[in-house]
Amino acid sequence: MPSIKNYPVFFMNVDSPKRDLEWRLMMAVKLAKKGAVSVVGQKEYTFPAHSQSTNAIWFGRFAANNATSDMDNELFKKVRENNTSIFFLHDEGGFYIKETYEKAIFRIHPPHLLKNDFVKRFFCGVIFSLML
Repeated sequence: MPSIKNYPVFFMNVDSPKRDLEWRLMMAVKLAKKGAVSVVGQKEYTFPAHSQSTNAIWFGRFAANNATSDMDNELFKKVRENNTSIFFLHDEGGFYIKETYEKAIFRIHPPHLLKNDFVKRFFCGVIFSLML
């Protein structure tokens, strides 16, 4: 049986199957067509599988919305140890009121997370003003 060690491996954590399982499976299919392997599941399965992987790609959510849980701290430790790349896509709250935008960004992207050595780039979008 061939090993997946010769292929890029993506880990996708599913928080709410009703909300984000379908689009993650669709992403996994698209990545498979490019020769990648995807591990899609809830954190109880993806986190232990990731801890056994090297040079993988963590795509998407962490354990807690603000990345402060013990499970997140363990994940970030393994990210460093296992040379994991992270593509973090926060899929909640696409729009915020201009006056509360900065506060909302720091709530879902806490400064402690952005200061980690594994964060290479950060993009939080553009502020749109609502025209009534």
